[in-house]
Amino acid sequence: MSSWRYLRNCWKDAMTQLSSSMALPPEPSAEMRRWPRYSIDVGLRATARVGKADKTVHGRGTELGKGGMAAVLPIELAIGDRIKVEITLPYCVQSITLIAVVRNRSSFTYGVEFMGISSAQQAEIERVCRLLVILQ
Repeated sequence: MSSWRYLRNCWKDAMTQLSSSMALPPEPSAEMRRWPRYSIDVGLRATARVGKADKTVHGRGTELGKGGMAAVLPIELAIGDRIKVEITLPYCVQSITLIAVVRNRSSFTYGVEFMGISSAQQAEIERVCRLLVILQ
């Protein structure tokens, strides 16, 4: 075997072992959730602390539930990171700003749980979820 082929095979073996050891936890199933999630497709802005500075990115909200949401964000976040989410929910006129914690991820789709939301914000999220039940 040529040295080039040997090195390539060693590299492939190392990458296979590395990728299998870095497996992400499985996405929570519907049975594991406290509240159901409903499909949405809305733009949002998320701000996260990256190093010593805040970084704001634009993303998409893909699911909404009473206690959190799924969002596709072009930023590297870890489980437990806190972010600020600015979103205009479906069937709403005004945007709301929420603090959320990353609870799971799959590639750049993050499952986040809302933290410390006001009763008015909770009521608005629940109203939207009731509408989504009817419309989906």
